[in-house]
Amino acid sequence: VRPAPGAEVLARYAGADPAPLAYRYESADGRRVTVLAFDAEKALTNERLWKSYCFQRLLLDQLAWLARGPLPAVCAGNPALYLRAARSEDGGALTVGLWNVFPDAVLDPVITLDRAYGSVRFLNCGGRLEGRAVRLDRDIPPFGFAAFEVSDRKEPQKR
Repeated sequence: VRPAPGAEVLARYAGADPAPLAYRYESADGRRVTVLAFDAEKALTNERLWKSYCFQRLLLDQLAWLARGPLPAVCAGNPALYLRAARSEDGGALTVGLWNVFPDAVLDPVITLDRAYGSVRFLNCGGRLEGRAVRLDRDIPPFGFAAFEVSDRKEPQKR
């Protein structure tokens, strides 16, 4: 793989021929592309890649770069945590579900949000809203679930 001039190489393979593993570029008309230069189907069994903290950070950074802004919710450092976020139609609320699909607990979960919200409501957990972050007050157990909704309303935080 030889990226075009102007492309930014984000990661390389280790070894004698350090070919690009991932790169990105922006076309003259403003279209953004991130390229992962490997066969993803064959790489699915490579947990050193998919469950790597470095690769997770690369993917999170690229998704935000492609979206031209922060992701709605991120809980970095937990590659086996499935996070799903949905925004209300009026954009004033964001619901976040977290599923720990791993035999280890998610320790001290902190979820970074795209912006500050005024209140938070919890389901199957408790915690507090701290600016652009929600800090859960307990770990998410193996194969456990937690959820919360943040909104622009100034309601008391329920536990």
